[in-house]
Amino acid sequence: MKILNRKFYAQDTVDVARNLLGKVLVFGDKQGTITEVEAYLGDDDPACHAFGRLTERKKIFFGPPGIAYVFLAYGMHWCFNVITEPVGKAGCVLIQGINDTFGPGRISKLFGFNGEHNGLDITSGPITICEGSHDFDIEITPRIGLSQAVDWPLRFVAKQANMI
Repeated sequence: MKILNRKFYAQDTVDVARNLLGKVLVFGDKQGTITEVEAYLGDDDPACHAFGRLTERKKIFFGPPGIAYVFLAYGMHWCFNVITEPVGKAGCVLIQGINDTFGPGRISKLFGFNGEHNGLDITSGPITICEGSHDFDIEITPRIGLSQAVDWPLRFVAKQANMI
């Protein structure tokens, strides 16, 4: 399978989010088709970790694209994101669904992601995203589980049973 290159991730976050659907997430002997994602629009998005004053932790959002951003939500669930946009502009995509497994905590548990994977280059491994199927419709909804920017239509779901 062809691994997506840095140029793929160095695009508009919404475009990357939509285009990640149907791609294949690979780590070790685990792999699965991406079926649900959410876009986070950097320092213009109050639901994004890059929003507000720049801190050491937030520097990852400003590049390079194609880097894993893995964080612990609510002190119990690891969440796997991919950094997007050209260097200097913040953005990321949260992986919400793989095949028939949904929820970022469940995805990270399935693949074994944790804080040690934060900052890894997914264009070279050991975590990669590869080309996949594009035969599906896309449902667009507001993101879920947020307290800010809750009505922004930035959740994208692949809709076709035979895709998985």
